[in-house]
Amino acid sequence: MNIARNPEWRKKVKMSNHSILKPVCIIGMGIVCWCGLVNSGMASEPTLNPGDYVTPVPQESDPYGSFGTLYSTNVSFGPTLDGLAGNLISSVITNDASNPWYFSGGLTFTYQILLSPSATNGASEISIGSFAGFLADVNYNTNMGGMGPFAVQRSGSGQDIRFSFVPELGPSSSSALLVVQTDGTMWRNDIASVLDNSAAANIPTLVPVPEPASVGLFLLGSAIAARYRRSALAAFFRRIRPKKT
Repeated sequence: MNIARNPEWRKKVKMSNHSILKPVCIIGMGIVCWCGLVNSGMASEPTLNPGDYVTPVPQESDPYGSFGTLYSTNVSFGPTLDGLAGNLISSVITNDASNPWYFSGGLTFTYQILLSPSATNGASEISIGSFAGFLADVNYNTNMGGMGPFAVQRSGSGQDIRFSFVPELGPSSSSALLVVQTDGTMWRNDIASVLDNSAAANIPTLVPVPEPASVGLFLLGSAIAARYRRSALAAFFRRIRPKKT
């Protein structure tokens, strides 16, 4: 007998599709999507996506509101072989009301370059990482003085964010406050590089870090969806298998 033409078999297929596969997809995808919404805070489209190049860079008064600084570093670098030397000030800020992910606890990171009077070379770029896996809104603030960046670029992987200066920052000068607002709710130490003809690499700085709970929930949702999908398919084939007579 050709079971493909059997009305009873076709009825079982239809019932299986609706009673097994559909709920499984809803459960698994629901968990995964929920984790994504928690991580993003249902925020607006970020200014800087992986691979983006933006010029001019938005000038704003961020951060603002009743924000607080969780941690700050002031690290000296150089002199390099080409005479590049100065300090990099990095801060991680919470409760920044201008952060698009404020309501989900998104942290704001700020950076400022101060070149030494003894420097004999200028700085044309700062590269900060890693921001891989995070949404980012980027701008700068001149309330503390300093020169604003000419452009900002994010690497294709989303890992590095690079601010460039035209003309370059000269000795005794400083950058404006460079602001990176993220959906990250935790932070860690990482590295940055201030560059011109030579790089002052491995300068300690601050960046976001994935929250363990969000990563765990995402993996749990994916595992549940995969497991139930396999169970549903097995049940499906058991139900449609022709009975022996």
